[in-house]
Amino acid sequence: MRTQLNSAAPIQVAVFDLLGKTVLSATVPVAQMQQSGVELNTSRLSTGIYVVRVTTTEGNFTTKVTVQH
Repeated sequence: MRTQLNSAAPIQVAVFDLLGKTVLSATVPVAQMQQSGVELNTSRLSTGIYVVRVTTTEGNFTTKVTVQH
């Protein structure tokens, strides 16, 4: 996932299961997100659907993802 932001504040990335429990989270520098994106290790997660929320000073972005092993 990559993004273009005007803010220099770090970005918070969180992954939730469908019950709303946080299963992964990371704080990512804006420069990294813009240049190379962010990669999260999902090896400990069960196969299934999860919700990813990216929080910035400009707002939130939420999407569903499928984890398959």
